[in-house]
Amino acid sequence: MNDYSKDLEKVLFKINDSKYKNLSISLLDRWRKNLNLENEDLESNLYRDEALLGLFQILELLSNSREDELKKIAESKIKSSLKEYASLMLTRNDELDNYVNDKYKIVSTALGAKSPNFSTKIKYLLSKNGIDSENDMYFVESVIKLRNAIAHGRFLFQPIFRWPLTPFFNISQNVSEFDVLRSLVKRLIGNFFEISTWNSDYTEVSKALLKPPIKTIQKFMKEPETFKQVTFDTLESSIGNETGITWTNIYLSYIENPKKLNLDDLANSLKRYFFNLKKTEDNIDDIFVTSVIFMECSNDEVVAECYRKIEWLMNNTHFHDSSLINIMPELDFHHIQYPRYKKFIEMRRNIDGEF
Repeated sequence: MNDYSKDLEKVLFKINDSKYKNLSISLLDRWRKNLNLENEDLESNLYRDEALLGLFQILELLSNSREDELKKIAESKIKSSLKEYASLMLTRNDELDNYVNDKYKIVSTALGAKSPNFSTKIKYLLSKNGIDSENDMYFVESVIKLRNAIAHGRFLFQPIFRWPLTPFFNISQNVSEFDVLRSLVKRLIGNFFEISTWNSDYTEVSKALLKPPIKTIQKFMKEPETFKQVTFDTLESSIGNETGITWTNIYLSYIENPKKLNLDDLANSLKRYFFNLKKTEDNIDDIFVTSVIFMECSNDEVVAECYRKIEWLMNNTHFHDSSLINIMPELDFHHIQYPRYKKFIEMRRNIDGEF
């Protein structure tokens, strides 16, 4: 059994410190309330939006605690840049301070330095906690948009649902976003109390679930040789790499952003990796989801390989006919067209009967 007594002592120390008492108790109360909300909704369907807002309330508490620090740094950097610029114009020393102070008002207002927005404060909070990778920031940008949609109202109607059906419309559609955000908040709370108990949790969750920015995938498609960490092996989702470029993440990024990732470009640029994707039990999901989307490309060689790979799945693994159907609601939900795959399913039905 793990001994958390040292961690508890650190938490109690913060609570009893007059400087941190209000923030400490507020953080723990919000976290406890959010856990209770999650326990009331174990399937994450009923109160998902509300639970996400609860996590953002905690982030806001933490980021607000560093707002004054952020403002001071912003002021210092802006004034330093203005002073450097003024020196180029040979401004006299007795005029320099007046010039900097006058221009500072204009520049700081334009940049929002005196009243940083939620996004800026969150990114600063993360950077001060050593959470500043490209994938971390991409995730934060996407969930901040989600937070704004939930908090400020947005039309909720969805013409297509995925299983399991929810009793209400949720603005948040991706359960993995909630899992990553929860782990991130745990990490930040732990850092505030100076305990490391939850550090590994975020490390594992972020490695498994964080997707790379679309621009990173696009660059990999054009210049794969510049991504030394991405190899035939590390593209496999069961292994992974620090860039987050894996078959699963490529699939998810494509169905969520089909206008930004052209399917033909994707299939052609990844053709040699796809042909070398090992046929193993660990790669079943990678083989399946990639074959389904690549089946719709215009490269005949790739299309033929997709059919071969799915046939291999059906004949050599525990993959069953019912598994072929399970992906379709997700494709429909994201408005992805899959005529070849539909025809493939229909042919199997005609051969094997209902499944």
